[in-house]
Amino acid sequence: AGAPATVYRLFGGKVGNLKAALDVATAGHEASPPVAARPAVRAAVAATRGEDVITGFVGVTAAINGRIAALYRVLTQAADADGEARSLLETLNAQRGRGQALLVDALVSGHVIRSGLAAERAADVVHALMSPELFRSLVGERGWTPDAYADWLTRTLCDQLL
Repeated sequence: AGAPATVYRLFGGKVGNLKAALDVATAGHEASPPVAARPAVRAAVAATRGEDVITGFVGVTAAINGRIAALYRVLTQAADADGEARSLLETLNAQRGRGQALLVDALVSGHVIRSGLAAERAADVVHALMSPELFRSLVGERGWTPDAYADWLTRTLCDQLL
């Protein structure tokens, strides 16, 4: 019962360790402020041009997805067989949805969202396109660079939402 066993118990087992790793990977490091409070997110929310709102959110999302994609895959696979992992995945997806809602809200409040596009549908588009799974597929499996992913995601979201 050495250090690894102590660390394992400290975070509450496998899922607890995975949650701790995801928390740090999402933040970038332990001292980072919550994502919504970061200057890049605040600047994106305050932007008046839709393209600037989207570009700001894509930059933050691409960086986070780059850090969490592999861990997120482990969690999604574990969620199929483990209730605790499934609960954690649901919690993280809800948190991601709330963060992504800031993007949609900024577009709606700035009156730059595409005419006839309901906020709920826009939220679905953002949720799907900004997912860690899509990042992992394009960057990890298909060989895209993170910059190519961010450029494509920005153009695609602008086409879909503005």
